[in-house]
Formats: sequence, C-alpha cells, structure tokens
Amino acid sequence: MLTPALQFAVSLVFVYLLLSALSSAIQEIVANLAKWRSNTLETAITSLLGDAGLKDEIYKHPLVKGILRPSWLFTKVERTHKPSYISSAMFAQVLQDLRATQGASLPAATKTVLATVLKGAATADEEKEKIENWFDDAMDNVSGWYKRKANAWLWVISALVCVALNADTISVGKILWNDPTVRAAMSDAAKNYANHKVTEGDAGATTPPEIKDELSRVTKARDSLEKLPVPLGWCEEDCLPDDPRRPPTAAYPMLLKFIGILITVLAVSQGAPFWFDLLQKAVNLRLAGDLPPDSRAQQ
Repeated sequence: MLTPALQFAVSLVFVYLLLSALSSAIQEIVANLAKWRSNTLETAITSLLGDAGLKDEIYKHPLVKGILRPSWLFTKVERTHKPSYISSAMFAQVLQDLRATQGASLPAATKTVLATVLKGAATADEEKEKIENWFDDAMDNVSGWYKRKANAWLWVISALVCVALNADTISVGKILWNDPTVRAAMSDAAKNYANHKVTEGDAGATTPPEIKDELSRVTKARDSLEKLPVPLGWCEEDCLPDDPRRPPTAAYPMLLKFIGILITVLAVSQGAPFWFDLLQKAVNLRLAGDLPPDSRAQQ
C-alpha cells in the first residue's frame, strides 16, 4: 500500500509521463515528415567530404541506392527518400570504389582530407578501416547535433502541448493532494501502466512504419490523458467559476497559471524515458520494512 505522499508523487509523475509521451510522439512525426535524420546525414557527409558533388556521387552509388526507401506519399511517381543512416562499412566501400574509379577527378579538398585520413595505410583493408573510424567519429558528432536540435524542438512542442491542454502542475497538484479518491485512482492507473506492456495500435496501412507507430503513440497518450480525473483542458461556459480549467482573468491567478504551466513544460521536456524509469522505481517501492533474517543463513 502506497502512502498518500507516495501516491501523490506517483500520480504527478504519471501525468508528466503521458504528456511527455504525447510531446515526443508529435516531435517524431515532425522529424519524419521533415526528414530531419536524412537531411542531417546528408549535410554531415557533404561537410565530411568537403564537396556537394561527391556527396551526390555517393548517393548515386548502387550500394547506397539499394537502401533508398520508396515514397509512400507519391506512389505513382519514381520518388524515393534518402537514407537516415549509412553504416561505416558501406560508406568506406563506396568511397574506396569512387576513389579507384574517379581518383584523378576527385575534388582537391577531398583529396587533402583523404590523404590525412589514409596516412600510414599500406593495404586496402587498412584504408577501409581508417575510413570507417573517420566516419564513425564524425557520426558521433552528428548525433550530438541531432540531439540538440531534437531537444530544442521538444521544448517548443512541450510548451504548445501544455498550453493547449492547460497542463497546470499547481492545479493538478491541488486536486491530487486534496482528493484521496482521485489520488488513489491515479496511482492505480500509474501502476497498471508501469507493469503492463502497452500494445501498439494500427494508424493505417498507407503510412510508413515510423509515422504509423508515432500516430499510434499520439492516440494512446491522448486517450490516456482524457481518462485522467484531473483538470486538463480549457472551458469557459460549461464550468463553474472556480473550475481550474476556466481561463483566469485577474493578475494573480494568471501568474499562478503561467507558473504552473511553466513547471509542467520543464518537467515534460525531460522526455518520456526519464519519467517512465522514475515511475517504475516509484511503484516498485515497498514500505513494509526490512525483511526478516533468513534462519538458514544463521545456521
């Protein structure tokens, strides 16, 4: 049995988790539609080689063309999506092939870079290994670029979601602290969420798997939020004057509303994995005291 304080913490973490899941799913949809990963990879390869033309040659190579994904939106035209990931082994093999066939015509900047990278390599295998290490090191930096961009957009999307849903930590916290029935129901729902695997829904057969999964996550997070017995959303005419969903008009309530939503945005921007791990740790706490010593161990 969880104590009231722990029930309150678990319930609040559960709210943050669902809001984070919704925000993260929306961010992933935006990332897939805007091709953030493939565009970031293409920009990185251009910067790595020092020439956009050579980058185009790499993307035209049969090995790379084989991993291009057909467009799901323009099914009647020959349009493909560039890959969001290229292995270091494939990149090294393609670059070695282009170097062997177009060595004299390679850009001067690329020749200079390759001369530095391949310095000391005596065989083709050694060259391949050096190119792979060079590419892997560069991709580590690219991952940092992408994470910073994704985190910045998660802040923006979290703010929009929290404002749209009136996700006010102060109002939600008051309900959870003052109403033991709501608090108990929320903590039970949180425990069920943490202890049971959520099955993926079907968002439609015409969308690619990435977007289909994220649409399913959006639907599940939205449905879970709608079932919560806490004041989320806005109302004007169909609610009582003291309803926390009513937009404030006075200065002090407006300030409290701003602070409450800001706290939620800060929490939600931590990401769903953070809150899910914290929820699992919280619901697994046992407040029954220390276990009695094992008599067999004493013997």
